[in-house]
Amino acid sequence: MDGTRNVVEACSSTDSVRALVFTSTVNIRFTGEELLDASEEDHEEEEDLTYLDEYSRTKHEAERIVLSANGENLKTCSLRYAE
Repeated sequence: MDGTRNVVEACSSTDSVRALVFTSTVNIRFTGEELLDASEEDHEEEEDLTYLDEYSRTKHEAERIVLSANGENLKTCSLRYAE
C-alpha cells in the first residue's frame, strides 16, 4: 500500500497529471458466495467484510487510498476486474 500512497502523492503534487485509474479486483467484495445483482451502491460496513485472502484485503485498502484522493485537481477511479 506504500506504493499506492507514493503514486497518489506523486500524481497529486503535479499539475501534469489530472486523472488516476486504479486496477483493483472484484475480490475486495467477493467472499466465495455468488454476487447477484450487486451494484456500486451496495456499501457494506467495513467490519462486515470478509476477504478471501490478504491480497484482497490490501487491494481494498489501496483502492480506498486512491478513491479518497479524488478531487478537483485529480480525478480518480477504480476498475474491479474479474475473470
